[in-house]
Amino acid sequence: RAQALLPNADIDFHQILQDELNDLSGVESTISIKIFGDELTVLRQIGEQINDAIEKIPGLVDLIVSGAAGAPQLSIKVDPAEAGRLGLTTQDVLAQVQDALQGSIATQVRVNDRLVDVRVRLNDALRTNPSKLSQIPIVATAGVGSILPLKAVADISMLPGEGAITRENQRRYIAVNGNVEGRDLGSVIKDIQAKLAGIAPPAGYTFILGGTYASQQQAFAQLLLIMALGIVLVYFVLVVQFRSWVQPVTIFTAIPLSLFGVVLGLWLTKTTMNVSSFMGIILLVGLVVKNGIILIDFTNRLIDRGLSVDEALIQAGSIRMRPIIMTTLCTILGLLPLALGFGAGAELQKPLAIAVIGGLSLSTIFTLVFMPVVFRALTGKGDIGTT
Repeated sequence: RAQALLPNADIDFHQILQDELNDLSGVESTISIKIFGDELTVLRQIGEQINDAIEKIPGLVDLIVSGAAGAPQLSIKVDPAEAGRLGLTTQDVLAQVQDALQGSIATQVRVNDRLVDVRVRLNDALRTNPSKLSQIPIVATAGVGSILPLKAVADISMLPGEGAITRENQRRYIAVNGNVEGRDLGSVIKDIQAKLAGIAPPAGYTFILGGTYASQQQAFAQLLLIMALGIVLVYFVLVVQFRSWVQPVTIFTAIPLSLFGVVLGLWLTKTTMNVSSFMGIILLVGLVVKNGIILIDFTNRLIDRGLSVDEALIQAGSIRMRPIIMTTLCTILGLLPLALGFGAGAELQKPLAIAVIGGLSLSTIFTLVFMPVVFRALTGKGDIGTT
């Protein structure tokens, strides 16, 4: 209905929270293809070509090409040679044009107890008529003593205006922006990349994928580094705790296995892999290690009391199974309202909760079943791998 009433308007609907996050992160939209080059007309042609190529991709909506021509503007280019014959510089001519259109303060008059500026300018009939602006009088210097119309010293033309000039790394660009609806971002990006592979820009012009996709890739790289650093730090803490280089490896075997639970949870709930779910994986590292510590630490205590490795593992599994399951259930139940999307801002943290619940559920089974097998294989009879 709105499009029918305003056919020339670009109408788009966004969630308020999404717009605020995009503004804070400096991202214009979910999908942004930035086209770099020098000539604006060429940039617009490439932008329209890309827009036509990707507009039929399923799930890609609200496509808009930035850098479109705006309201017409009057361009005045002063000829330095002609201005010089009047004893004027380019700046002198433009200053006189500005005074004629906007006016200059000639004097002041007193009204009651205050001074009021008197601004002198051309009459409105001339100032507001673009076709008559060429008749603006340009006064030469005192030595020359002549008055000529503006068209005698400048070239006046009407050109399409620009709403904004955008640059990145000092290079001018326009962007083809869009959003994703009904599909995940990754699959839409793959379709866009396939379409862009068939477009060859002219020499000196390039285009790159930006928007949420670019910021997400950068965030994934940073989070991957953080997770690797966290794993290393946790490993050394466990080495100090258990006084062994082998036993922490036993505990860490549950981490990659817990990723199957993360993938399963995201798949069942049809949740995409994003920054929030990646943060859930980092959080999962500490939770999985915690369950392993409960089991392996008690196993070591039983071995110190004289039990064999097999007997210690069986007894530790039966005794520590209840606290491991209880702590896991407490964590899962605490995250369940967030995973269901209850509360303000829950949509942002919902992927985190789903990733933690899925990974923790499966890793608990691995901790109770698979971890003792790995411990038995790495330590052997009577050797618990202490340094």
